[in-house]
Amino acid sequence: MPKILLSLITGIQNALGDVVYYMVGSNCYMRRKGNGPSGEATDAQVAQQNIMGTLGRLSSMFDPITSIGLKVGKCSGPSAVYNNFVHYNRKNVSWDAEKKEVVVNFSALVLSHGTLYPPEVTVTVTAEGRSLSFEQEVGFEGAKMNPDDELFAGIFDMKNEFCTIVPLRTRSESGTTVKTLPVQWDFDSVIVYAFARDAKKRHCSTAIVIHGL
Repeated sequence: MPKILLSLITGIQNALGDVVYYMVGSNCYMRRKGNGPSGEATDAQVAQQNIMGTLGRLSSMFDPITSIGLKVGKCSGPSAVYNNFVHYNRKNVSWDAEKKEVVVNFSALVLSHGTLYPPEVTVTVTAEGRSLSFEQEVGFEGAKMNPDDELFAGIFDMKNEFCTIVPLRTRSESGTTVKTLPVQWDFDSVIVYAFARDAKKRHCSTAIVIHGL
């Protein structure tokens, strides 16, 4: 995975309220001040409370993406999406007891999961026009690449914690899809993901980063 190109986190720590993003190698980590012990809570209970609280916050932040990417199979309600998010991302969230901070391996977060091949999509970000242009080429067809697979782009603003989903063309189509973001979005903090879902809405691909990380 390429290194983050965002000015927000180019090798130095940056605090956004109670959140700090920083780089270790090619991975982006997020630190967030946690809550101290309450009553007779043990260290393990404090860690668990803060980890689960952060997973809940992350799940809410990325809901526009995960409500598609992790909403597969027979169990597909809101609670199933949350449970899937926790299942796949519990290993990416830890507790630093000394600093009383939650640490998130932001680069490793799973926002979509499945057996389909990820889409072939590129994006051009134009800050002046506040636009993102998604380019698609006709993809190969195979057992895990169906011509009628639906492709999506997920856009996340790390600074403001905004998130939106952009439906793209099917895997068998080529062309350009343009998305213009509101003025409230911080273009230097934008991460863009892409993933696929089959036409029957039963299977997805993993979400790949096509801009930002």
